[in-house]
Amino acid sequence: MRQRINRAAICSSDNYAASKRLHREYLKNTHEDRVANIAMMSVTTSVTNHIGRPYTNIFGHKVYLNASEASMANEAGITVHYE
Repeated sequence: MRQRINRAAICSSDNYAASKRLHREYLKNTHEDRVANIAMMSVTTSVTNHIGRPYTNIFGHKVYLNASEASMANEAGITVHYE
């Protein structure tokens, strides 16, 4: 039976050149996949549903906002926190 080559291993002593080439291809493929996944997540991820009550800090005190006030505050550049 033919011995299988583990692509994640750095190299095997049986056939050094082939295993090194396979490992480089494995690293290249996993890198490309991860870069694509990160790019997809950074483009498609948007946080719209928040859990908890929105509030903002004014002079060290919490001021609670309703949903429409929170969206207007975000648009105005005011930091809105959620409990």
